[in-house]
Amino acid sequence: MGMSMSSRREYLGTMCQRYKKASTREEKSKLIDEVVNTFGYHRKYAIQALNSSKVVLKKAVKRCRPIQYIQALPAIELVWEALDYPCAERLHPVLVSTAELLSTHGELSLTPEIRLQISQISRATLARRLKRMPSPKSGRALPGRR
Repeated sequence: MGMSMSSRREYLGTMCQRYKKASTREEKSKLIDEVVNTFGYHRKYAIQALNSSKVVLKKAVKRCRPIQYIQALPAIELVWEALDYPCAERLHPVLVSTAELLSTHGELSLTPEIRLQISQISRATLARRLKRMPSPKSGRALPGRR
């Protein structure tokens, strides 16, 4: 039981290959007994582990999604604040027009790259980005007040 996880996988991989090559029932039974004694598995679980090829494979490393629209986030936050913190569904249709209005009045500097990112952002992505931003309106109402 004092084996590391990598050595367990390696041992189980070699046993799996031997189990698949074994032709008689007695050979397979001996291999199952060996795995049960080595790992302390129940017999049915040992059979399942020897039959499956999943045990030998390593887990795939989950990659993080690349952060997109990073340059547009300050502009989106400014528009969101100017419109009094609406949800993404209400903000998305007026985002580009409000950003252009704010840039004409000098409140926001829009580069062509930021303007392109603001026009391309989807509603779902906008909702995910807004969820991470702190809102002064997010909070619970006081009890007894309606």
